[in-house]
Amino acid sequence: MAYLQQQTHQAEWYKFLNEGLRFGGFDSVSVFFRDQFSENIYPDAKWKELFRVAEENRTGEYTQVIGTNRVPIMANYVARDAEGHLIHNRGFKLNTDSMPTMKLALNFNEKAFLEAQYLALRGGRPEYERVFNSFMNDTSDLIAGIHTLRSYTGLQVESTGKYITTKENNSGGLINLTFDFIAKAPETNRRKCGGFGKQGKKFAWSNDKANPIGDLRDMWEYYRRTLRIPNPAVFRMNDATFNTLANHPTTLMQVAVWKTNGTINTDNLQNYVVTLEDVNEYLSSRLRLPKISVEDWFGVVQGIDPKTQKVVDTPLVGFADNTVLIRPDGYVGELQWQAPTTIFSTQDNPMYLSDGGKIGIQQEVLSARKAMQFTAEFTGMTVPENIDRFLYLDTSAAAA
Repeated sequence: MAYLQQQTHQAEWYKFLNEGLRFGGFDSVSVFFRDQFSENIYPDAKWKELFRVAEENRTGEYTQVIGTNRVPIMANYVARDAEGHLIHNRGFKLNTDSMPTMKLALNFNEKAFLEAQYLALRGGRPEYERVFNSFMNDTSDLIAGIHTLRSYTGLQVESTGKYITTKENNSGGLINLTFDFIAKAPETNRRKCGGFGKQGKKFAWSNDKANPIGDLRDMWEYYRRTLRIPNPAVFRMNDATFNTLANHPTTLMQVAVWKTNGTINTDNLQNYVVTLEDVNEYLSSRLRLPKISVEDWFGVVQGIDPKTQKVVDTPLVGFADNTVLIRPDGYVGELQWQAPTTIFSTQDNPMYLSDGGKIGIQQEVLSARKAMQFTAEFTGMTVPENIDRFLYLDTSAAAA
């Protein structure tokens, strides 16, 4: 049986692309994706601050562990020949589910090729720098898009205990896909204003009758007395929630009186500016509370405006609004992942690996559309550990 000769790798586009890559110091497309986007690329990606990277999980399922870090029970002084006190093995809970796959694609069409050809013919070999820079910038957007979704997902998981896809955060993808990590944590760990104790008031923080710092004091007391967690802790909230806290009349009064040793004229209180540094100094030195970490990260999603039918970029705040979280300081959990499969990779449509083998870039020639598509994909999830040690306060509502 006769077979048609495969001509993809002899196409004019490859000649320009390979010359451009060689100009950039890369022997091939495969080497470019492997080395240019190594595991250490994007060191400042937000998710890396919150989640460790786990070993590859080939099953494609994530595993959430709850209840492994417990307060140690003191031993007993006994006679040398006496038996040791038997403590109860409290065990832990597991939550498993399939890892989701995220993708992002871009096309190089005939127009892009003709422009590259024009540049190369105009200036000769030096113009390959433009070809290389254009390809690097476009593919960088693909890899950055994967990291951005990891960060957004991680912050949503941290601040809500779950991740749910919506029309806003997953336009063009699956809607109402839910990953619930908080279901097995005690419901008493999630309360409304005034619900953790008596120093906070049963009013939303938007109400002048509320006492936001009182709510923080109640949360801290519950955290260390009821959960009995010895580790250093941190309060987490987004920028908008902190502004509500800092500008609340009771906060202004408490911090201003403390900072001025009671000499402030309360008639000028509305003109007094309270900074994050002021609040944290007051919490730590005066009240002996953990400090606040304010999260201002946001990602950008692209979609069609239903009114104008034009593509628009929309920023999405990662850490949920109206939410205060107190948790052990440090990592939230780990990034669990499955390596992309290369079983369907061919000479004409190869799969390249980057990010230490965690991200795959599938190349596909779309002959009918006179285009070539590169699709970055990643299978994995930002999974929290011991979420039963997280306390959440909804600042938009009052406790019953």
